[in-house]
Amino acid sequence: MKRRLLGVVLSMCMLACAVPVYANAEEPAAEAAAETPDAEVVEQQEVEGDWKYFIRNDGTVMIADYNGDATELVIPDTIAGCPVTSIRGDAFSGHHLSHIEIPESVTNIEEGAFRGESLVDIEVSAQNTMYTVYEGCLYDKQYDFVKIS
Repeated sequence: MKRRLLGVVLSMCMLACAVPVYANAEEPAAEAAAETPDAEVVEQQEVEGDWKYFIRNDGTVMIADYNGDATELVIPDTIAGCPVTSIRGDAFSGHHLSHIEIPESVTNIEEGAFRGESLVDIEVSAQNTMYTVYEGCLYDKQYDFVKIS
């Protein structure tokens, strides 16, 4: 009996030692730098009119929030003289939008950007290289469905 118990305990110890532990392991600096996007946000959040946004170090804008009360909205192609290229998740949540127009400059829309909205109509500029609308739904140009709500 003691032998069997000792065998079970030793087996458990061997299994525990064989499984790598990563919970608190830090990533080497070179790998972390490689995963950092080129368009990192370098400025604090700014406000212009109804728009809250970040200016990235590549000179592009990420819309962070909309503070207006329009139900039909045209996303600007520039804010503060910089092209709007990204829309942050939850940027338009809870604004009761029924119509949205996305300009050609927008190339990144984070999941949930329009969460909780009752969008009836989405328009995307014909010159937009990343997104399109098909049968009322937003898709990327490879026709992968884009989850915006």
